[in-house]
Amino acid sequence: MRIVQSLFSGAKRLFHLLAFAVLMVACSRESIFEEQSGQSTATVEDIQLVGYQVSDDGTNVQLEINADLAVHLDPDLVSAAMRGVPLYFVFEVEVIGPELYVFDKALGYQSQQWLIKYQPLLMQWSVDDGRRVNQEISLEDSLGHISNNNTIIVPLAQPLDAEKQYVAKLRLHLDTTQLPGAFQFNLFNFRSVWSLSSEWQKLIFRISTLDSSD
Repeated sequence: MRIVQSLFSGAKRLFHLLAFAVLMVACSRESIFEEQSGQSTATVEDIQLVGYQVSDDGTNVQLEINADLAVHLDPDLVSAAMRGVPLYFVFEVEVIGPELYVFDKALGYQSQQWLIKYQPLLMQWSVDDGRRVNQEISLEDSLGHISNNNTIIVPLAQPLDAEKQYVAKLRLHLDTTQLPGAFQFNLFNFRSVWSLSSEWQKLIFRISTLDSSD
């Protein structure tokens, strides 16, 4: 009988400890979003085109774009990141061509993703670009992996006509769909804080010329 009582008492203490731990986690997550009730000032300040090149080896056609991406995070996003909330940034390029004089024929699409995450216990940042994971000492250094001279290669569905114009649309945004489930639930009320995205910027070009416009 004493053994049963001892086991019951131990299980009861374990239950209370687990309940306390769950409560602490919930409060921690809630506090992150309580601080983020205002309007976001986070911006993608600019997508600056460095250069582009179209290559065609007779089998594969691709567009290579070089761009600098300037990102500014507001204090709310910085605070969330410092607490270990992962930030997923996605750079997208879509190429469309003329069809009946309307730019509506999709020729290619490519995206590049960066996952920036802080480990509070190690006091270290990591940047995962899908090919390698880099360790950094600050959020600013981590964002530098996004900002500085990024190259993205877009496979194209067909060769480009030298007599026609084409459009490459570029956008950088914070992808909230990949956040953990608990944060997905809370984002309904705090969507403005996490709506970090540039407008689609257009690069209008021919194979031999280049013209950029907003």
